[in-house]
Amino acid sequence: MRLQALTGKAIRIVGFPWALMRLASPIWALARELLDIRYLWSTSNSLVDEKLRCLLPDFKVTALDDVLNEVSGL
Repeated sequence: MRLQALTGKAIRIVGFPWALMRLASPIWALARELLDIRYLWSTSNSLVDEKLRCLLPDFKVTALDDVLNEVSGL
C-alpha cells in the first residue's frame, strides 16, 4: 500500500460494520440511511472526466503520491 509505505505504519483494512448499523437503525436515523444506500458500497463505480476536461481544459491532476503526502502530514 502506498500510504503504508509513506507513513511507515501498518494499516489494517476492515469491512464496514453493517450488522451494527442494522442494530442501531431503530434508534439512529443515520444508520437507517446508511442501510438504504448499502447497495452503493458493493457496486463498482468509476468516474469519467470528459465533461470536466471540457469545462476546465487547463485542469492538472494532482499525483496520488502528492495527495497522500499532503493528507498524511509528512
